[in-house]
Amino acid sequence: MSQGLINGDYCDQDVYILTVVVDNGKGSKVLKICKQTGIGGGTVCLGEGTVGRSMLTWLDIPTVRREIVIMAATGTQAKAAEAALSETLKLNKPNHGILFKIALHELFGSRNCSQSEKVEGEDVMNGNTHQAVFVIVDRGNAEAVIEAAEQAGARGATIINARGAGMHETSKLFAMVVEPEKEIVLMIIDKPRTDSITTAIRSSIGLDQPGRGIMFVVDVAETIGLY
Repeated sequence: MSQGLINGDYCDQDVYILTVVVDNGKGSKVLKICKQTGIGGGTVCLGEGTVGRSMLTWLDIPTVRREIVIMAATGTQAKAAEAALSETLKLNKPNHGILFKIALHELFGSRNCSQSEKVEGEDVMNGNTHQAVFVIVDRGNAEAVIEAAEQAGARGATIINARGAGMHETSKLFAMVVEPEKEIVLMIIDKPRTDSITTAIRSSIGLDQPGRGIMFVVDVAETIGLY
């Protein structure tokens, strides 16, 4: 079992990244609930939800705004937060939000918890049924990613706005370096469908060519509120 550092004291617990996707305006409520369970804080990102987007477009309704809350937590804190969020925000009901957690091997700089040893105790990944797929592309290309993924069996995604700073990412405007805007597409996928979905994305946007984007896949330890 790896050791975590909580408020200056070591504890024998695994450490996770806890991610909660909720409607716009609810991110602060998520943080407040999680602080009551011992989690020291988190980061809130703005994004867009895409489940049912074709129906929204047909009805001429604007894209649904989302807030993505990212927090570091020990196993005990994560379980307490999951229970509190599920009860308060009704995450087990459709369209009330999504929660998932990913086990970490290393974590530094968190007041809540620091970890520098590989997770070796409880095998949190045994029996997991979902994976998180992250695709980072130039702004405007997220739609192509989502279309390819949905044709291969994905059931929606969250788009997060970002900026790029890699070797292929900078340009100049009036002699000033400009970081192009990026979009991060986040999808939680049934594990058996991951290969077909990632293959479809790679083929659709030419992901194997330099500068076209980055995609990575991680195992998810637990999910709430997917469908």
